[in-house]
Amino acid sequence: MDEIAEAVGVSTPTIFNYFGNKDGILIAMITEGAELARDEIQNRQSGTPTAEGADFGAELVEMFVDISTRTMDIASKRVWRYAEAASIRHPQTTLAFEYAAIDAQLGDVVASFLDRYELSLRSGTAADVQLLAKIFYDVWNATFLRFLKDDDRTLTQHRADLRGRLSPLANLLFTDDFCRTPPLKPADRTK
Repeated sequence: MDEIAEAVGVSTPTIFNYFGNKDGILIAMITEGAELARDEIQNRQSGTPTAEGADFGAELVEMFVDISTRTMDIASKRVWRYAEAASIRHPQTTLAFEYAAIDAQLGDVVASFLDRYELSLRSGTAADVQLLAKIFYDVWNATFLRFLKDDDRTLTQHRADLRGRLSPLANLLFTDDFCRTPPLKPADRTK
């Protein structure tokens, strides 16, 4: 806390008064960074006219790599490991609640991404965008945790891990035609 106070040019008690403790600083950093990253990802998605005609597995991978990259822009692997562990060890804390809220917001980003497409499932049933978002998010999250645990693991390796998990899953869930050339919904085609 002394180092943080010195770096920003205030007294240590001021830092404690404003944030309460190290978790308070972490909450502020993660929350603000996650909001900026989420907005940036959604703005980029809404203005992407090239999505139509691209392989859907590759689109999924790039969306999640974007989330991973933005997440790493917020804090280091060490900080994210601390946040993850603290939210598990102390599930009733403000940090844990904020961390869960950020997870939910990222799930909404994934659902928004999926909702842009005319999804065509192999089962022939209507696609439940929220369920699909949860499935893909859970796969990303497990892969991201593996990335966080290994300080030597690069984003390039993480991208390969995601490709190895998400593309086969997309191929299992969606029709071949959809996976090859996923059509955007009519409203998204004009963007």
